[in-house]
Order: sequence, then structure tokens, then C-alpha cells
Amino acid sequence: MIDITLDRDCIAVGETVSGTYSNASPQRQKLDLVISWHTEGRGNNEQEIIYQTKIQPSSSGVPFSCSIPLSGPVSYDGELLRIIWEVEILQPTLLGSESLDSEVFRVVPRTTRRRV
Repeated sequence: MIDITLDRDCIAVGETVSGTYSNASPQRQKLDLVISWHTEGRGNNEQEIIYQTKIQPSSSGVPFSCSIPLSGPVSYDGELLRIIWEVEILQPTLLGSESLDSEVFRVVPRTTRRRV
């Protein structure tokens, strides 16, 4: 069983999403760790992979991290459109890949503080 644990589930643009992954039943095959966003809803769905790497199956918690681009996009959950960010572990197959586990997280705008 694959398990992804995020350090935080809400990240501002420009900050780093980080966490660990583990596999209770390690396999010999390398897996892919992917951090991406995608849209759901009306119109054309879009997807962009921000980070992708091959990982070794491991039963102990292996850390990962990736900076979220300043350009975002930020997460959105509307009636006609959703923008969803996630970390996903994929197993390559002959026809593409199979998702073994994923964790959704929110990306929010960076707040600026004014000095008085």
C-alpha cells in the first residue's frame, strides 16, 4: 500500500509543497512521483505537470518537495470550473500509467504585508 503524507495541505504560490511517501509492500519496479494541477468542469480540461521524478519503492518515509510557481494557478472550486492540485504516485503500465495514491492540496495567493 502506497501512502503520501503532506506536511501542509495549503500552500501559497511561490512556497514549497513537501511531504513523504512510503510503500508498505515494496515492489521492484520504480514508480513516478508527480506534482500537477488540472481543471475539471465545462470546456476543455487542462493539466500541467510541475514536477515529476522516478522514485524507488521504500517502506520508510521518503521526503519530497517542489516549489509552486509564482504564476500558480491558485486552487478554485466553482460551479463551472475547478482547479485542483495534487501529488500522485503512478505506476507505469503498457498503456500509460496507473494511479496508486494521490493527495490533493490547495494553492492560495501569496499575501503581502504592508509596513506602516
